[in-house]
Amino acid sequence: MICRKQPPYPLKENIASVIEVLFNFETWNQIKIIRKRSSSTFSWVVRFCIFGLLDELQNHKIDREQRDESQSFAGNRKTGHRLQLCLYGDDEKQIKLAALELRISIADLIRIAIMKYLPVLQKMTAKSRKQTKKYLVEHATKKVKLLNESKIFEKKQLKSKQFDFFYYPRILLI
Repeated sequence: MICRKQPPYPLKENIASVIEVLFNFETWNQIKIIRKRSSSTFSWVVRFCIFGLLDELQNHKIDREQRDESQSFAGNRKTGHRLQLCLYGDDEKQIKLAALELRISIADLIRIAIMKYLPVLQKMTAKSRKQTKKYLVEHATKKVKLLNESKIFEKKQLKSKQFDFFYYPRILLI
């Protein structure tokens, strides 16, 4: 997969990595419907969910039931759909740090985000299509900026030095 479009961040970011997440076809069809309604990309639909969850994680923890339920969204290689998500710059760091903190895989974190925030997007897309696309982009970029500037992210960066990702640079924590 080739990531063609850069997110509208103030500075151009290089693609940090591509993460593959498996979804069952029911969840994938819901994502397709929302993408079509909002006339945005799959990436923006997933980013909205991820950054909504990361914002929520500053205040709450994910319980074991949600972790187990995320596995039902997974599907297997034959019956599921593979979504390849391009991550730019600090997006990858924030997602990996959140997954490490919760002791779950990145794929599970993304599935939990989809599970929690897809219904929110379904309600939004039912109201207005043009507003939804604009909101998705603005919401995700605003969350990235807030997470980058927040003191919580700085503290998490200090904690991440204990895990140092450079020992395994080509392994994605999925």
